[in-house]
Amino acid sequence: MRKTIILFPLILATISACHIASVETPSTEPIALVSPINGSTLIDPVVITATVGGGYLFTHVDFYIDSVLVASDSVSPYQYYWNIFNYNSNMPHSIFARGYVASDSSVRSATVTVSISYSPGFSIASDYRPNSQHAVGIRAYQNILLVPQGDLGLEVLDILDVTSPTFHS
Repeated sequence: MRKTIILFPLILATISACHIASVETPSTEPIALVSPINGSTLIDPVVITATVGGGYLFTHVDFYIDSVLVASDSVSPYQYYWNIFNYNSNMPHSIFARGYVASDSSVRSATVTVSISYSPGFSIASDYRPNSQHAVGIRAYQNILLVPQGDLGLEVLDILDVTSPTFHS
């Protein structure tokens, strides 16, 4: 009886240790795009976000749209603010990211394909830098013209009558 009592805790500890050792960490992709979602239709600018799988360290991540390098980010979470209005509407666009390690070797994410849908209108190349409160360029939305004033904000003009725009704010 005494041998049974001594062996029981030993057997229980061995079984517990085996159970813990057999738990596996879920495998993840080295780099993956989490935004935008594959197959989505975009109607507004979007932040493209790449996440890095466990155990991977990148010096920087490059973002590609339609196989053209558009941005690079060296700070996690790796992101790029994509102004879709500079791209053709009603067409598919492919996005992928490439993460680089110190040895200059890289790993590519899976490709995400999205569609863009917006009404064409007057637009001059424009850009807004998130979290900076800084905008450049001009953007028209229906009969409203937005004129960025750098860090000072926006001027809003009603251009329903293009010969006589009305200042709103």
